Amino acid sequence: MSQHTHSHSRNSSITSTGGSHSTDAETTFVTAHGSSNESPKGSVIFVKRHPLYYIDAGDLHILAGRTLFRVHSYFFSRESPIFNKRLNPASPGDVREGTTDSDPVILEDVTAEEFECFCWVFYNPKYSLYNASISEWSVILNLAHKWDFPQIKELVVRQLHLKPSVEFPLHQKLALYEQYHVDIKSVIPLYVELCVRDRPLTLEECRVLGMEASWLVGVVRERVRVSGGGPRRDGLSAVSVASEDGNSGWKSPLPEGVDEEFVYKAVEEQLKIQEEEKEREKESLSSSIDKLSLNDSSIHNPTSPTGSRPSTIKLRNLGHGGTLGKRGGAPAPSLAGRFAGPR
Repeated sequence: MSQHTHSHSRNSSITSTGGSHSTDAETTFVTAHGSSNESPKGSVIFVKRHPLYYIDAGDLHILAGRTLFRVHSYFFSRESPIFNKRLNPASPGDVREGTTDSDPVILEDVTAEEFECFCWVFYNPKYSLYNASISEWSVILNLAHKWDFPQIKELVVRQLHLKPSVEFPLHQKLALYEQYHVDIKSVIPLYVELCVRDRPLTLEECRVLGMEASWLVGVVRERVRVSGGGPRRDGLSAVSVASEDGNSGWKSPLPEGVDEEFVYKAVEEQLKIQEEEKEREKESLSSSIDKLSLNDSSIHNPTSPTGSRPSTIKLRNLGHGGTLGKRGGAPAPSLAGRFAGPR
């Protein structure tokens, strides 16, 4: 079972009293059945038992990283068809996985910390009280999506819905839901919030959302603002006009009194704002480099009281990223050259 790893911070609220478990961090070994650079097939791997989720009454042995878990297979086979298939083989000759420490179910690319987060959902001692961080819920959502635990995905959505927007901004929540294919009924309200607000998407929000989601928000925002989808100047409905490329849909003509010259100036002003923002970033980066240079000189100065050598410092490219082109390397073209042509 493979999945994308997610880093997260542990939360002291995530604990377990899921039954009797081994209190010592006993070291044992298993034989690798797969093949990887770290653990070639047939090699012996020394591992330790998880202090909380190696439960003596458990009947399912799972290896994540170099940590052994022993949990109850019921929680995993009742909801996940992926685990159910591995734990309940259809053919009589197939051997069930995960019945002993020496032959556990091995989770590829899943850390012990991540699987600990997932187990906490089942063994949470505080019934109906799930106090976890956003990064921990993201880990749980990731594993629930990869292993097909729909009810756990719903639990994550309910808990993330309680997070204040200051802690978990709307665009980040929407990007997370889209990434893990959360039920559309939970996704649509987030799009609606972005479409009805009086501010357009910021550049940072577009970067997080990606091209398709940003395009959808832009199209809907424009559509609903064309007289609310009401009558056009030509008497037709804004939602019933076919586009020129043959696709059925709608058009949003410019309002009365607004011409291309007005739009030209609006685009030019927006581009100038972006150029000014890039100039400020360059100045900030230059200032940071100057400070680092000063610090570097003082460290190398023979009269320096410390006499220590500086550690190697790598500066991250602070230029704008994006999917439409590369920025931050070459200097931006001049606005004067860009708008030198006739209007």
